[in-house]
This record gives sequence, C-alpha cells and structure tokens, in this order.
Amino acid sequence: MQHNFVVLNTGQPTFHNNRGHYSHINLTIVSSSLGTKCTWHTLNNTMGSDHMPVITEIDEPLCIETSMLPKWKLDAADWRKYQDECKSHIHENSVYDDNIQSLLTM
Repeated sequence: MQHNFVVLNTGQPTFHNNRGHYSHINLTIVSSSLGTKCTWHTLNNTMGSDHMPVITEIDEPLCIETSMLPKWKLDAADWRKYQDECKSHIHENSVYDDNIQSLLTM
C-alpha cells in the first residue's frame, strides 16, 4: 500500500484455460480511498472467452451538477468585428519566423 492502491479481487477466478484450470490474472486496482466504496465480482457467463467478465461498481451516489450551462446570444454577436480582431491579433503576434532562435525565451 506504498502508493495507496488496493486490489479489489475477492478471490473469484477471472480466467479459465482449456485444461480446466482457473486463475486470477485479471485485476482491478483503485485508490485506497475508492476501494472502500467499491464492490467487485465476476460473471459466470464468459460469452465465449476464456476470461470471465469483471464487474466493478462504485457504491456512491452519482453527483449530478444542477447548474445551468451558460447560454450565448450568438445572433447578437458582431461576427465581423470578431473576425477583424482575430486577424489583427494573428498578424500582431505572428510566430512564423524563419529564425527559430527568435522564438526562444530565456
């Protein structure tokens, strides 16, 4: 736990080889603070694979922000002025120069 991570595997095997042997080769690693809020299990249906699907659920309510996204009055924008200011800014602050040394800041 030197880096504050934990393995969630509960001991259920995650891999079944063609000889009938099971192993635990698939891991779910999370932070130690998140690990106490998680449940972990495998599904019995391999769906044709030799790996069992691993399900990790975070047992914490989903936080949904209720604030409204800003609304813009795009119809009221002065697009011509915006375009002119962009062009002016690009020309005044041009970074196109054959001398790469002139762009270095020391």
